[in-house]
Amino acid sequence: MKYSLHDLLDNVDIDSLEQEAALIQYFKNIESQPPQDLGIWSVDILKYAKYILVSGSRKSLTYLLEQGWNPLFTILIKESQIQNQWFDLEMEMVRKLNYTPGLLFHRKASQLGHKTLFNYKQSRQWQQQSWSAVEQSVNHLAASLIDLMGSTNPRIAILSENRLEVAITDIACLTYGFVNVPIQPAAPPAQVEYILAHAEIEAIFVSDAQHLRSIESILSKLPQPILW
Repeated sequence: MKYSLHDLLDNVDIDSLEQEAALIQYFKNIESQPPQDLGIWSVDILKYAKYILVSGSRKSLTYLLEQGWNPLFTILIKESQIQNQWFDLEMEMVRKLNYTPGLLFHRKASQLGHKTLFNYKQSRQWQQQSWSAVEQSVNHLAASLIDLMGSTNPRIAILSENRLEVAITDIACLTYGFVNVPIQPAAPPAQVEYILAHAEIEAIFVSDAQHLRSIESILSKLPQPILW
């Protein structure tokens, strides 16, 4: 069955499962039958999105939000000149769904599993890390930090060159809501001291002995103790 936006708007009170099916079918249809009158379409899509935001199911709301990754839909939004209105609606959808980096990361990891997330070099050989492997490392790191720091929102810094461990630490911080302050590996000790003090950092990750010596040289100057 084919649905138009008018059909969706005329049947907003249908059962949530029917509503979800109609919404999905509409966006399948739009690929083969794009709207002819963008003026009418833009008014209708904003009106329908507002209805879904208030009364739609979580699945319908999620599906509508994820149309932001649909190239045709984004072109229609741009050509209709409603980017700002749609962006405001997207932000409201994100808040209502309580979308967080952690939720999105775990969701993608469950979907993509053993597919490769990172390629990296180790001993001059290219290696791969899957979504599942990275998720496991992220969970272990976060649990260890919480246990070590005695806090569910520790403030940490990273002093390191670009490497796999930095990416995993960064994802762990985004996923679990930790404060994460990256520091340029070439930063002089005085600058590192300033950042650590003013960001009230409680722990720092370093990549090698040289960075460790740099941190050790400024520890006594910091107003707060730091784990490293």
